[in-house]
Amino acid sequence: PTARQPTAPGPTAPRPTARHTGLPAPLRWLLLALAGLVLLGLLVVMGAVGWLSTPSGRAFVLERVEGAVPGLTLEGAEGGHFDLRLNRLTKADGRGPWRVGEGAALDWAPFALLRRTLRVEGLTADRVDLSRLPETKAGEDAAAEPDEPFHLPLDVAVERLAVDSLT
Repeated sequence: PTARQPTAPGPTAPRPTARHTGLPAPLRWLLLALAGLVLLGLLVVMGAVGWLSTPSGRAFVLERVEGAVPGLTLEGAEGGHFDLRLNRLTKADGRGPWRVGEGAALDWAPFALLRRTLRVEGLTADRVDLSRLPETKAGEDAAAEPDEPFHLPLDVAVERLAVDSLT
């Protein structure tokens, strides 16, 4: 019987190697985490825009607008946030309504806000009733000019403004 002699290792399969991107592992993990956060942010924004297109989202926004503008009442809202239609819009003061609009429609381009421009493609109404001028605050002269002109933080561009009946 012969003793087995050690044999030289034969050809072996190549070992799998780690994929090298030239970046250290902690930096790769950090970049993946940042990419995940950006994706999560985009999903949240898309979900919010989608929700705003629903009746409950539209009601949420209109309630905030009514709360921010004293005496404003918005009724019968339809459409989405790009093309809003209202059955009735009322502006009132201490003496009651002084302006009523019916059949109002607003078509606008919200992405123009990224260029600091409020672009209204169409602002229309079937009927606007301006029954009187609004009340002025006590001691305030309606004809007085303010010391500083009013400036919006963006440009406003109205392409179409139409009222079928103004009384």
